[in-house]
Amino acid sequence: MVRQLCVNILNDSATGFTLTEVRDYLVSNSRVNHVCTIDTGSSTMIRCSVPNQHTSGVISGLEKIGVGCGQTSWIDVIDLKSTVPKFYRPSVPKHKKEFRLHDRVTVEEIYETVDGGLHLTFDYLAMTTFAAVVCAIGLLTNSSVVVVSSMLLSPLMGPILGTCLGPVMHDLRMTIKGFRNEIIGIHLTAFVGFLFGFFVRFAGDDSKITSVEMLSRGNQDNLLAGFVVAFASGAALALSVTGESPSGFVGVALATAILPPITNAGVFLGLTVAGADYFHEAGISLALFIINWVSIIVASYIMFKIKKVSPSELHSGNRF
Repeated sequence: MVRQLCVNILNDSATGFTLTEVRDYLVSNSRVNHVCTIDTGSSTMIRCSVPNQHTSGVISGLEKIGVGCGQTSWIDVIDLKSTVPKFYRPSVPKHKKEFRLHDRVTVEEIYETVDGGLHLTFDYLAMTTFAAVVCAIGLLTNSSVVVVSSMLLSPLMGPILGTCLGPVMHDLRMTIKGFRNEIIGIHLTAFVGFLFGFFVRFAGDDSKITSVEMLSRGNQDNLLAGFVVAFASGAALALSVTGESPSGFVGVALATAILPPITNAGVFLGLTVAGADYFHEAGISLALFIINWVSIIVASYIMFKIKKVSPSELHSGNRF
């Protein structure tokens, strides 16, 4: 994917750098193409195209010059679906190709993506409820297809990302908001599972109520496997946010580690309150959820650090 950078500089203002410096930097950078300058009268815009994975590096170079560090200049980042003629990429021998661990989108984009998905809204509560209902039905009917379908509905990925990125960015507001909204979603999911377990208990005997889908998540032998899945999902989640990978598919993998265990714990607890003896299974399901949740947060935090996401690249003037 290619992105367009629009460098906007106010005319007749003290910037600490010249237009020539900015343009020379862009023209001399082998990762930059289609550089053009447009004078609008009150400001000058230098427009160029950059491959997505190198956008952050080009912006960092511009910031070293002084662009985007004050009120007199700013940088707009725009996604391009296509460029005609084809975007020129300099041919580089295989042994000279760069494979850098910290290639990623800009910190501003990561921050805005995460911030846009962690808020407590009616849609978040409604989708959490619907996902829990579908998941509970899938668990009780021993239908893996229905359980997987519930993962497609779950919006729990958004607040988890806020909980992971907040400490990395030293943003207490994001951390608290993400953690709070995740806790609300978790309690809502468990409550829906509890209601299903409580009322379904009176519909038949214990053998018809439980299923392999439920018992497998109430078995302590599966705790290690759950941890591995959750850790890998957490790392993939952070990787998808910092790069070009589709986060929707990663969200399904993440929901695998979060949604069924907490719903299962609620169902087993409801069965127990209604007279059945499934307190041990409820405890194991809850333990599986806690282990998975912590693993996701730790893995995402580590991956954000590997990708060198830091608050130093997010200027206070660009924050909301």
